[in-house]
Amino acid sequence: QISRMTKDIQAALRAPRVAHDLMRVLDQVEQGDIQGLDARNVEEMQLMHALETALSEEQALEANRIETEGRGLHSRVKAGNDWDSAKEWLESVVAFKRQQGELIRQRLRLDTPYEGLLQIYCPGMREDDFTAHFDRLVPMVKDVMALAQDKQGPQPHVPEMAFDTDRQLPFFQSVLEQMGFDRTRGDLYVTEHDPIEGGTRNDARVVVSPFAADTKSFFKSLKSAVHEGAHGIHLQNLPEEHQYDLLGLHPGMDLWEAVALGYEMVLSRSPEFSAHLSDVLRDEFDAGISGEEIYKMRSFVAPGLDRKTADEVSYHLHVAIRLDLERRLINGELEVKDLPSEWNKLYEDTFGMAPDTHQEGVLQDVHWWVGKF
Repeated sequence: QISRMTKDIQAALRAPRVAHDLMRVLDQVEQGDIQGLDARNVEEMQLMHALETALSEEQALEANRIETEGRGLHSRVKAGNDWDSAKEWLESVVAFKRQQGELIRQRLRLDTPYEGLLQIYCPGMREDDFTAHFDRLVPMVKDVMALAQDKQGPQPHVPEMAFDTDRQLPFFQSVLEQMGFDRTRGDLYVTEHDPIEGGTRNDARVVVSPFAADTKSFFKSLKSAVHEGAHGIHLQNLPEEHQYDLLGLHPGMDLWEAVALGYEMVLSRSPEFSAHLSDVLRDEFDAGISGEEIYKMRSFVAPGLDRKTADEVSYHLHVAIRLDLERRLINGELEVKDLPSEWNKLYEDTFGMAPDTHQEGVLQDVHWWVGKF
């Protein structure tokens, strides 16, 4: 079904009339006959058309296949710590994404294949600006991390509690409502798949993994619900007057993730939210944990190997490592066979520790295996 839809979309985009009409309205923009937001909408159409038609129909189908099959393959190789099988798949994915990046680079007259792929996620972003930002950011983050570790004291002890799994879904739904999520235009659901979000401004669907009763799992579920719920809030607050044109979409993955991480990493880990959460947990689950204990537990800064469980400071360093590796992969400066050793080296250099297994190292994230660079 996805293949059929892809073929139909590609056929529609490649119809001669589409290119002709697009050129006609672009001329009107240049002449000043179309201005303001209407002109901006035309520019978005031009970029979307360029990105979508950079690949042939066969290549577009291959991109869908990679995303569909890669997720299941990643689950298997991660569970088995099977780098050999992962390497073979990832080599084919990287080769394909290098080709896609180069096609976009040529189409948009950019500098590198990686810069081409950047346009899919952050339209208008240049690779040099991106890397320069992280070159400035990383030393500052390391300084803040050292300062936090010096001042925060020992890692706090968190009492083990039991959270009734049957009551967790309505609890997290109420958390989303308090954040500003409108449950008349969407809701929170549970699935066996990874946490995700999607839909439209009037049907925003937030999905999290099944719940468990222990303390660690409960706060992991809270993290997922807040992060994905923030995506849902973002969807619901996109401009209604542009819901049927391209200005009604979020402007890029940079802002999309910044909003969600702002809710997850900053707002939901603040002293104020922690105090409120303590009161609610006492009432809903008879949980005896103070706001100060919650705050110290969830804001504790420490080096680690896992991006998903990283604190709000060290998280940026995990992202910087992945940026360095994927940029070199796509630009042909690093080969897949050398990826584990480079991964381990960067973690050793950045955090003073390296993973013992591929599972906690290069295999920990799904993104590259589904073609997301």
